[in-house]
Amino acid sequence: MSTKTTFKRIALVAVAALGFGVLTSVAPASATDATPTLVTVGTVPVAQVGVVHTTPVTFTAPFAATTDTHTVTVRVISAPAGSVYAGTLGTAKVTAGSVGLSWIDGTVYAGNGGTTVPGKITIESTGTAAANGVVSGLVTGATYPAASALMTHSSWVTPDTTSAAAVKVTPDVAGSYTVLVSTSSRALAGSTAFAAGDASATYTFTTGAAVASVTLAAVTGAPTGGSTNGQIFKVTIKDAAGNATQLATNEAINLTSNVTTTNIGEIAAGCTSSCTATYNGAGVTAGLDNSNFSAGVAYIQIKDATAAAADAVITATGSGLLSNTITSTVGFSTVTGTTFATSAISDVAGVTRPGSGKKGVTTVAAGSSYTDSVSTSVTSHSYAVTVATAPTAAAKVAVNITDTSGQITGLVGAVYSTYIGVAATTGLGTLSVTTAAMLNGYSFTASVGSTAAAAIVVTAATASSSASTIAVEPNSVIKAAYGSSSVLSAVLKDQFGAAVANHVVTITTTGRNASVTGTTLATDANGRVTYTRTDAGTSATTNKQDVVTFTPTSGTAASVTINYVESGLGIATVTLATPTTDDTAASGVTYSDINASSTSGAQATTQTITATVTDVNGTLLVGIPVTFSTASAGAAVLSTKVTVYTGADGTSSASVYG
Repeated sequence: MSTKTTFKRIALVAVAALGFGVLTSVAPASATDATPTLVTVGTVPVAQVGVVHTTPVTFTAPFAATTDTHTVTVRVISAPAGSVYAGTLGTAKVTAGSVGLSWIDGTVYAGNGGTTVPGKITIESTGTAAANGVVSGLVTGATYPAASALMTHSSWVTPDTTSAAAVKVTPDVAGSYTVLVSTSSRALAGSTAFAAGDASATYTFTTGAAVASVTLAAVTGAPTGGSTNGQIFKVTIKDAAGNATQLATNEAINLTSNVTTTNIGEIAAGCTSSCTATYNGAGVTAGLDNSNFSAGVAYIQIKDATAAAADAVITATGSGLLSNTITSTVGFSTVTGTTFATSAISDVAGVTRPGSGKKGVTTVAAGSSYTDSVSTSVTSHSYAVTVATAPTAAAKVAVNITDTSGQITGLVGAVYSTYIGVAATTGLGTLSVTTAAMLNGYSFTASVGSTAAAAIVVTAATASSSASTIAVEPNSVIKAAYGSSSVLSAVLKDQFGAAVANHVVTITTTGRNASVTGTTLATDANGRVTYTRTDAGTSATTNKQDVVTFTPTSGTAASVTINYVESGLGIATVTLATPTTDDTAASGVTYSDINASSTSGAQATTQTITATVTDVNGTLLVGIPVTFSTASAGAAVLSTKVTVYTGADGTSSASVYG
């Protein structure tokens, strides 16, 4: 399959006028309608003779009004020899009993009498009208194999930039077909032919070989017995060369179970919303034909009304004109679930939120729902689940997932059931969902089954500096001696706790050393800015306080309060951190290497000792000289580190060797 898009003007000799003649009267587009700028072809599936071939196409335009229209034109520009699409209506023949030739009504056959499949071209709406627009006024080309229609958006609350349609072409002979899709703001009745300068794209599809194999595979995990939604499976058909193919007319695949309580349902092919199954009933054979497959894949959903755990074998078998020797099996099992009175959802213990691309949740109480915002780059989603009245033995709890945007299963709006395990005595479990990277606004919902269920709606959002917060390090209140310099820093993070680099932060001071103008700095790769506030006052200065504020260009500001005092500063505590600080009886003693053999002497290898200085209220003290010494035999402090002043974090560090 191939696609290509063109923006440049092309000579009329390259693509001839579509020749539509007299067309149905359709309301013209407004003179203010936006001109489409881009045509994008979606995934092109494999084709089969006599089977409608559907390709999704998106149109981009700077839509700005609540109602916009544009014309969409489709033409088959190349087709295999002998195909009706290789000629014109003048060389075609009409089906018996029809009143005329029409590319949109399926009444056109190849004039040489070599085909029994009519040619047909249509353009149809897809998805919701609010999101993709509505196709109307479909008209047939009067000569060449083409069709045109009007795409209308109306009643938008917030206009977007795209519309979408499904282009449908029925191949009549085996081989490759190339389709030109174009769009413009010209009125449908006035000009429906492609014109140089129109936004356009072409795509090619090829008919597949005969089906040679079928396979079944699970898409989601096993459900609990009696679940409402069941488990989703994928059915894949391929030709003898291992390529995806399509069922031909009157070919089918039957799906059966060896358990009479199994209920199998089909999910519509190519669905763009509400991709839910239509169940056939317990013990009833399900059937798939070419309308169920797209790109060689169909989806089914299976459930069992029996509450107890059950095991079944699902068999797919060729039917109709497809040989019954083409067959495959897959296992389907359910587990016994436990329904608890209540359930709650929270962040997994020990994780930092916001962090790792997630904002995090407060505990979602039983019977309520909560929306968690995650970065568009996050694909792994885990939450802690707690059930009321912890079981005496490990249990399984049903979970219902709504794949709102199709990023879990590939099926937009699919709803399926699965389960999580909860531990004995604690009632704790973990809900884990894996998705593709989601676009801004994409989401899914997980509801933990209980009498009063808790639900989490996970919605993707683009990281935004406007939603950022800046935090000062390491404390918002410090003490400093008169005339000292305080080195302050702040870190800017987005709503997901990730550092925001290269963002402008303005630093201002009010109080004792008030600034006339702000100082602007850019955050480094770690989202950090560092600023030195030097005290110009003396002990006689009345105002004893500065408030230094860090304000990002967008986001929330943060401040550091500096209280100036005499050099004594009211020191209450000096705490040392050494390589052995975290040692316990269980962990044993941490030993630090020496470097006695170095030609540079023992001081070539040192260990860091850090002192943290605070006052009686635990406030960090800045600008305090700390003198380090040791009475241990053979050990010493580097001469350049004997006396070190505390920084804005209230710490100073020395280097010790032995």
